[in-house]
Amino acid sequence: MAKVVANQVAHIATKGGMLTIKPGQMFDEKEDMVKASPGLFDTLAVWEASHEEVAHRAVEAATAAPGETRQVKKPAKPAAKPAAKKKVAAKR
Repeated sequence: MAKVVANQVAHIATKGGMLTIKPGQMFDEKEDMVKASPGLFDTLAVWEASHEEVAHRAVEAATAAPGETRQVKKPAKPAAKPAAKKKVAAKR
């Protein structure tokens, strides 16, 4: 029996009620819900090929390792505007 893998989240009505499937869940290709909604499923080979790049992607460290320093350049502050001079009316 060939297996298929859900490629998206879906809510499917079954005889027993509602079933929520999530990406990556495996089902037998002969199940009624797979036959009724083939666009929600990929073959196992297609699923693995489309997710291979994600599995091998390096994860960036969010914090510095011991002894490692990290510097972030802060954006320059805008120059302060000169204060406007108030005009003083001459008293007579």
